[in-house]
Amino acid sequence: MICELNGKTFVIPNEEISNLQTKLKISRPEAADVWLTDHGYTKNEIQELLNAKAGKVAKDKVTTEKSKAPRKPRTVKISDEKQLLFKFILNELRENFQNVDILTENKLIEVKIDEKTFKINISENRKAKK
Repeated sequence: MICELNGKTFVIPNEEISNLQTKLKISRPEAADVWLTDHGYTKNEIQELLNAKAGKVAKDKVTTEKSKAPRKPRTVKISDEKQLLFKFILNELRENFQNVDILTENKLIEVKIDEKTFKINISENRKAKK
């Protein structure tokens, strides 16, 4: 089939026109238009609109969070020196004050003196790794 568009002549194989007519159940001129559009010689405004919408959906696609494996509880070895220091401070405070509580084992002590509350935080600074 010979087809003209914008001053250009196109030769479309009759076999392809027949295939399009059969598959899409359309007329011969419509099959020629489909062939020209499929090969990029004409634009299908509806198809371009659908492609634009599809691109927008792909950009707006919701990503799901990857499920992370639960972390193992962190085990921290408390040095012997820190344990001794904590016990020493705790014993001295209990001898001199009534309201002494341990908030965090080997870490944080709370002392109440009259209406005031004091917190003693014991942290160990270790040598930096090289």
